Amino acid sequence: MKKILVLIMAMAISLSMTACGSDKEAISSAPTPPSQPSVEAPEEAPEGDAVVITLPVEISNETGVDIYGLYISPSSSDQWSDDLAPEIIYNDSTVTSSLTMDASTLLWDLSIEDEEGTTLDFFDLNFSECDVSGGFIRLYATDDGYLAEVK
Repeated sequence: MKKILVLIMAMAISLSMTACGSDKEAISSAPTPPSQPSVEAPEEAPEGDAVVITLPVEISNETGVDIYGLYISPSSSDQWSDDLAPEIIYNDSTVTSSLTMDASTLLWDLSIEDEEGTTLDFFDLNFSECDVSGGFIRLYATDDGYLAEVK
């Protein structure tokens, strides 16, 4: 099972040996069944010849509330993305997205908004241990508050 960081490093070495540059890839939604909404994450430009990959990510809402707004950005960014929720993300449902990242953008922040405009932020979600075939973010409630788990 290859890890993202290892893949990025291997691609960077390969890229430097061939002396080819890398263009920034466009974000695309991963195909989803019609019953699952899909969201697209913003793309932040990597510096120089950074190797860029697009990682499909499922986001599971187990918070106990419906999500009316979904915002995500690299942790290094000071601004949230535009609202990525194409429709209401109901409790106990999952949406699919893709994150475009390189070795410098493996930490992401995510913010959700309920019907009343109350936001809940999750910081430094670490994707370095995710498999390159895809990641999973579980947003859930506990007796002590709300948590986010990345797999």
